[in-house]
Amino acid sequence: MKTNDELEKLLEEWIIVRMNDEDQEIRVTHRENFEEMNLCETYGNYGQKSDCYLSGCYSLDNSSSSAVADLKSAISEKFNIFPDDIEICDCRNHFEIEDENLELTDDKVVEINNFIKEWREENENHTEITGWTYYDSHNFKTVILECDFGETDCTELSDEEQIEILSQMPETTPYMDGFNTSEETENFIFSFDRWATNPWYCTVKRK
Repeated sequence: MKTNDELEKLLEEWIIVRMNDEDQEIRVTHRENFEEMNLCETYGNYGQKSDCYLSGCYSLDNSSSSAVADLKSAISEKFNIFPDDIEICDCRNHFEIEDENLELTDDKVVEINNFIKEWREENENHTEITGWTYYDSHNFKTVILECDFGETDCTELSDEEQIEILSQMPETTPYMDGFNTSEETENFIFSFDRWATNPWYCTVKRK
């Protein structure tokens, strides 16, 4: 029988979630696997990378946001350039001013490009989530736990439900004579496997 302190420590170490799909499978992993990250840096079910446009970020990389227009206004105000004459290009993986028709000195171009860099650092806002990105032996994939934009992949169980499961969960992976095994306790069946495509510690079913 585990003490309350032991159960609290287990709750700090592990997280138990229910998948938001048809099967609603209950899965267990280390809590530290989930971290705050930008939605635009996540991966879908087949390894496809998200981006700022799909994630609704306030960013120069999102053509549907007002970020480019706002940056042009800021450049216009700072450097006294007519907004319609300002062109921002994505060059060498970073944004710069297009100076072909502006007759700017090299020093002025450097100054404006430094301003663009600083403006991005101070103003861009990427949609944040709590998620876990792992490699399933074929692709990267992200499991989203919390998100203000779009849908999540799983939901954390209540502390009471997690403690009930953790109080009976095997503390180490049982010996496997093959790729799969399960261990039954009074109330649950804990299933383990060795497949590289499955990064979870185990799955749980109530008896």
